[in-house]
Amino acid sequence: MITIKKFLTVTVSILLILAIITAVAFIRLSFKTKAIDDDYSSVYEDPRYAEALYIDGVDVFTQDVSCGYAVIQMFSSWEGSDVTEQSLYEEYGKVVTSTGDSFCDEMNKRFPSYETTIHKYCTNIEMIDLIYDSL
Repeated sequence: MITIKKFLTVTVSILLILAIITAVAFIRLSFKTKAIDDDYSSVYEDPRYAEALYIDGVDVFTQDVSCGYAVIQMFSSWEGSDVTEQSLYEEYGKVVTSTGDSFCDEMNKRFPSYETTIHKYCTNIEMIDLIYDSL
């Protein structure tokens, strides 16, 4: 039979282990965030970025459901199809693009003639360069 002392010892041990795991996860996230959060103010002075880039046929609109769905709607409009934030939400009944991987999966499913790639843990400058170069 389990005594109260054993029960409390096991419960406290489990809670302590969960607290340590949570603390380690937050410390790891903090290091990753510091590693990618660099100063990108140089883009305002860099001649490479002096000229604004536009993509003909992409209509910008106010996001209603989710940023992932909004991007899919903009891309759909540019490609000539009629996928909207609302139609995606109605199809799934929830937002399914809340992570980078699921967003890539949905983009690649909807637009198989294009390849969407996720770039994880890029610095701000690296990400700006990747986006700018792809335009």
